[in-house]
Amino acid sequence: MAYLRRLRARGEHVFQAILQDVLVQREGVTEERLDRILQQVPDNISKEVAREVLNICQEQANKSVRENSEAYAAVSFVTGDKTQQHVDAIASTTDARPDNGSAGDGKSSIFVTDGGDLSCQRVYDVLIEALPLTEHRLRHLTDGVLRKAEHDGISSIAFQPTGYGMDSLPKAVLAKAILDTALNYECDSLDEIVVCADKSEVDTIKAFTAEIDKQPQLGKGKELGSTFTVTIVKGDIVHQDVDVIVNSTLSSLILESGPLSSAIYKAAGDSIQEECRVNYPTGVKTEEIAETSGGLLPSRRIYHTSLGYWSEQNYRAFFTKCLTKASSSKLKSIAFPLIGTGILAYPCDEVAKCIFKSFDEFKTGNPDTSLCEARIVVYPKDKANMEIFEGATPTEAAADVRLVYSRTSEFTLQTAVGMAGHIQLPAHWSPMTEEQFVSEVQLKPEDKEYKLVARQFNTGVKNRYTIVEIKRIQNRTLYLQYVMLLHQMETQNPGMDVERHLWHGTTGDVVTSINLHGFRRNYVAVHLYGKGTYFAVSPSYSSSGYCLPNEDGIKHIYYASVLTGHFTEGEEDMVAPPSRGLEDPNVLYDSLVNNVYDPDMYVVFNDVQVYPKYLITFRE
Repeated sequence: MAYLRRLRARGEHVFQAILQDVLVQREGVTEERLDRILQQVPDNISKEVAREVLNICQEQANKSVRENSEAYAAVSFVTGDKTQQHVDAIASTTDARPDNGSAGDGKSSIFVTDGGDLSCQRVYDVLIEALPLTEHRLRHLTDGVLRKAEHDGISSIAFQPTGYGMDSLPKAVLAKAILDTALNYECDSLDEIVVCADKSEVDTIKAFTAEIDKQPQLGKGKELGSTFTVTIVKGDIVHQDVDVIVNSTLSSLILESGPLSSAIYKAAGDSIQEECRVNYPTGVKTEEIAETSGGLLPSRRIYHTSLGYWSEQNYRAFFTKCLTKASSSKLKSIAFPLIGTGILAYPCDEVAKCIFKSFDEFKTGNPDTSLCEARIVVYPKDKANMEIFEGATPTEAAADVRLVYSRTSEFTLQTAVGMAGHIQLPAHWSPMTEEQFVSEVQLKPEDKEYKLVARQFNTGVKNRYTIVEIKRIQNRTLYLQYVMLLHQMETQNPGMDVERHLWHGTTGDVVTSINLHGFRRNYVAVHLYGKGTYFAVSPSYSSSGYCLPNEDGIKHIYYASVLTGHFTEGEEDMVAPPSRGLEDPNVLYDSLVNNVYDPDMYVVFNDVQVYPKYLITFRE
């Protein structure tokens, strides 16, 4: 078990032996026995930590006693709101006859209604028409509810021992009657029976706690809302068996677009697209949530959203929004892929920090949340990223939430490779090792590839310059990100030529940065048609005014692939392309130009829209 492995690593063999002794007990472990064990714990171990670990061991040891017989369900007692229990059905007593449901017999009736907004499938309202309630009658009612649950194929149920009529019995009698009946009920489908008392019912809690100490085969559940853990999972988001998963897609909610969304759509089936069409006919705004069922997926629900440009504040706010929505729906588990780190090229190290900060803030601000687990799902091939997550240190504020910091720049590179591992690198590229993400390959003048690039350049500049060398830029991460965006744009615009091969002149001091990280808008000093990155149709334009020579008279120009897509005329103060004026205002132009009818210059704002294919070094 995880806590035993951690203790073993720390060399705390004495405590480890104590824990093993607890876990192998053939009989139940009582509170009195735990107190005696606690006295044996070494001084170098916090008594609070020891008590928590012992409680876990007690729960597992007691549960194992019950689980040795498949004819009985696991029984536990918890404190908190019963609606936060992740069970199939919730049962409570009432003096009001519901409008619908299935009637029972005698002085009481069991009415079954739909769970509605609750996380359970069904609610069992037990109508009590005659008071006072006797112990015999309570045992009969409890047994009747369990039989009804069995008949309905329910696998887990929660009881509230503080409903109508329960106060007519002494608390000790109440606790013994319910727990005895639950423990001795032989069942086929029922796996779990939970007795849940509100925190304000102090006397009831004391009575049940006392009864539990007498019956060590009982499991003592944790206080609801006290545990919210973050789990790093290596796997596929579509295979996560949780209450809800999160999907990033287009604002129009066309789910077949983009690698992540299309994978979820393919696995879930057409029904989720139909739900989007019916319930969200105009799509969603940026970072707004559209909720659908899980379709054919193991997850029960899906939260769909459309992400915008990178903003730490907005990213954290979105994660908090998802957690809050799941909690308000009384869900217990949620799974997030590393959204935004693919096509949108969000900085992965910053993404990790934002995710865990948002979890930490949510945990602190929502101590009574129904959520027990938040999963971060990392692609299986993303081994380096998994190692970084596994090696992370717990934060002081919340020991069950781990904050991750990138130790090297390979974090971003590895994540991109993992997210797009199915895309093949160009066949004409020179071989690269698994550890090699960027390579500058100098082409030979006799190579056909060199001649083709040289011809494009010399024709454009009318042979004014002498080529010194041509390098092919092999950047694994930039290429994969570019190809994913190319696929998305081609899917959204069938038959349209969304890609052009354009020129970008620059200075020698930023060449290394471009080769490693791609084009950045902050390198541009003049903004005539928008505050983006500029690319020219002809190399003569870029080579004349934008390629400043170094001390040796050497100049640099890139021949790049650019996803221009839909374009419109730009203006000097534009920081992003404007809306295309469609029904969905969030659908923007892909690029800006100096002249819509005969463009000489294209301006793009998403750094992933461009791939630097070749670097040409030349002189006068």
